[in-house]
Amino acid sequence: MLDELIKVREDGLAAVDAAADRSSLDEVRQSLLGRKGLITELLKSVGKRPAEQRRSFGQDTNQIKKEVTEAIDKKEDELLSTASLFSRPADLTVPGIMPQAGSLHPITQMSYDLNDAFRSLGFEVY
Repeated sequence: MLDELIKVREDGLAAVDAAADRSSLDEVRQSLLGRKGLITELLKSVGKRPAEQRRSFGQDTNQIKKEVTEAIDKKEDELLSTASLFSRPADLTVPGIMPQAGSLHPITQMSYDLNDAFRSLGFEVY
């Protein structure tokens, strides 16, 4: 029982370390923590264990799940930090963002605001 958990832990952490990109890391996450993952299946089997082994087996399995989850998160952060924000050089010939053309005159804005205020009070504005 304990040997099985140690093997799952070591294999899982080795697979996380071996992941070279985010897609392979997601595959490792699915194979370990997914709906039919190894650790998930171990957690489902806790109820099938003898009563005297359930508590320790569940605690050990949850500890392994926590360690693997932390390792995956750490590896994901590492992959994100090493990834370049710009995978290709910026094209300087592309037109930039044009500024907004303008706005209404302050008196016109005030007129619209007053019309809205009178409409909210129930008056009809023509």
